[in-house]
Order: sequence, then C-alpha cells, then structure tokens
Amino acid sequence: MSVIQFRAAARSVEACRAVISQMATAVREHDLAEVGPAMASLLPKADATVLHSVYGVENAVSMRHGLAAGYAGWSDDLHALTGPWGFDPSTITAPVELWHGAMDRVVPLAHAKWPARHLPDVRFHVGDREGHLSIAVGSLGEKLDQLAARLG
Repeated sequence: MSVIQFRAAARSVEACRAVISQMATAVREHDLAEVGPAMASLLPKADATVLHSVYGVENAVSMRHGLAAGYAGWSDDLHALTGPWGFDPSTITAPVELWHGAMDRVVPLAHAKWPARHLPDVRFHVGDREGHLSIAVGSLGEKLDQLAARLG
C-alpha cells in the first residue's frame, strides 16, 4: 500500500494524485464497517486484530471525514514524507520517544532508523510483535506517560 504511494509520489505529482484518488474512492465507497477488514488483509496479524476492533470503524470514519473535502492533504503528506523536510533534524532539542513495530508493512523499519540516527535526544523502541497500528492503539497513554516521566 505505502510502497505504491511512495513510488507514485517519487514519479510525479500526477502519478501520486492518481493512486491517492483510487484509494480515496475505495474509502468513500465502502461501508464504514468494511473498510477496516478490507485493509486488514494487507497487514500483519497484530494490525488486523486492531482493525477488527472498534478502532477499525473509528479509523474509517476518521479517514472518510479527512477525505470529505478532497485528498490534497493526503498528497501533501506523501510529498512531505518523500522530500526534504526544510530543516535539519539534528537541531531538534526536545526529547523524542520513537516507536516502531518490527512487523510494520506500511512503513519500513529503515524509515524509523533514519530519524533515530539523526535526532540528538532520541530513545528508539522497536516492538518485536507490533505492526503499524498495534504499536500505538491501546498503549498510546503508556507511551505518553514514558515521555512525561522523562521530562520530569
């Protein structure tokens, strides 16, 4: 899924828009209860489990709401992810807790390792049995507590 989007974004704005348009149409046209299970087939078991929970429908509602005015934001996000950031990450002085699921099929582990090497005050955590969604869903509060404790 992401690989297709990233490749399209690297090719051209038009290619990126074409791919996103297809994906946005799929989200808009499916019944909200079907979006999560349809996406789950592309993900590891940990993420599929999350998408079959209440989160799956909530995520579909959020996606549909976000796409109501179009998909320009989705396109902008892809270009931000695949292009220069406009600043040097080594200048970030705030403490960062960086979490990534080793089973993530949406964002490769290498994409998380890069900021882990370039941020000066980072703690990098890899959840061995976690994916893209499961790394946060159900444990976001715990992760925020860790950061709050670090800021003391």
